[in-house]
Amino acid sequence: MITADPQRRVSTLARILDHVSRSAPEADRDLLLALAPVVYGDMPDPLALRLTPEAVSARLAGIFRFIARTMPPAVQLYKGLPGLHVAVRNPDDDEARAEGSTHEVTIVETHSPDAPFVYESLKNYFQKEGLRVFSSIHPIFSVRRQWERVVWIGGPQEDGSRELYCQFRIERIEARDRLRRIEHQVFSVLKAVFLGDTALHGGEVLDWLLADNYVMLGIERYTFGPDGEPHADQTTQLGVFKDPALLPVVFPGLMEVQHTHLRPQAGDERVIDVDYCPNAQAIHHLEPIDDVVIREWGADGTLQSATLLLGRLAKGALTAKPQDVPLMREKLAWLLERTGAPSNSHASRETRALFNHMPRRELLYTAVTRAKDFVRIAGTEEAIREAVARPALRASGLRERLSGRVG
Repeated sequence: MITADPQRRVSTLARILDHVSRSAPEADRDLLLALAPVVYGDMPDPLALRLTPEAVSARLAGIFRFIARTMPPAVQLYKGLPGLHVAVRNPDDDEARAEGSTHEVTIVETHSPDAPFVYESLKNYFQKEGLRVFSSIHPIFSVRRQWERVVWIGGPQEDGSRELYCQFRIERIEARDRLRRIEHQVFSVLKAVFLGDTALHGGEVLDWLLADNYVMLGIERYTFGPDGEPHADQTTQLGVFKDPALLPVVFPGLMEVQHTHLRPQAGDERVIDVDYCPNAQAIHHLEPIDDVVIREWGADGTLQSATLLLGRLAKGALTAKPQDVPLMREKLAWLLERTGAPSNSHASRETRALFNHMPRRELLYTAVTRAKDFVRIAGTEEAIREAVARPALRASGLRERLSGRVG
């Protein structure tokens, strides 16, 4: 954690450990002393340096009870402990006073195995819900259990089960129905994140997507029967598609949009189609979903099946050079071939330069048969013919200076 006052943090931690060693129950003391540096190290300065050692100790005790002494409900026991443990509650006056709260808050806690995008997804969820977050922490730690009971806690690099605790203190919510809905949605977000940790391989484009360029959320294959309608193959479901109950909660309205997109429009014979879903979003992503449809065509030109990949493009995918992205590289090659210009001509170079300056999303989403419309060269027929035939030359005068012909 970056801090403005490292020495003060060190001295405050020593006071916290001293308070815990004197006040914690004997049975929990060693575990609390091991947990304290991990949690305190994740606290930002406004919390770590504002709260008293007694208030931090009170918060530590609550976190410890949630992590080590509270059994998740049966529905949250995802693949065993720690499960996808979620609780949403309003602290009483005594708890708020002991923990040094300066606002009336609702506490949202989660405890799960450590995985990418958990904290970011929860943060995005609260932002999209319009809920103000006063503070948040997300320490990572290691745990060892014996007979389902925590017997050891260490830092994230220690041997043991690597786990993540997230706590968000949000604006106070009194309505019980909304508290239950938030708890259900947060659990659904966690499950979607963990189900989305899916592997898929095959083909240059898929390999590029899965090389940290695409955040995979789910995969499902569809076949097309005599009626021409897509029918889901449940044996191929991966990620969020393995739990159909998650889809309307985490991705409201998405599948209605996708079912109309699986079958291409007339004249669209693409095998791989990357699309943007502005009308269907996930509750834990700020940007719309980027879906990928991989189509299989029969020898007679009829559509046999379509595999839907649900996820979003990583930021790196939208900043990469077009020649490093298989789909864009193919579109550029197609475009250059149909210009009819020699490879070293001025027209060829200008076409490549214009293509490289196009927004990456548009280049990815546009069908190759429409990419040619992006580039228009203005000029008389004679000027264009002359430009196409003339190799590109750099008139900087450097060659003449090096050869001594220019003084």
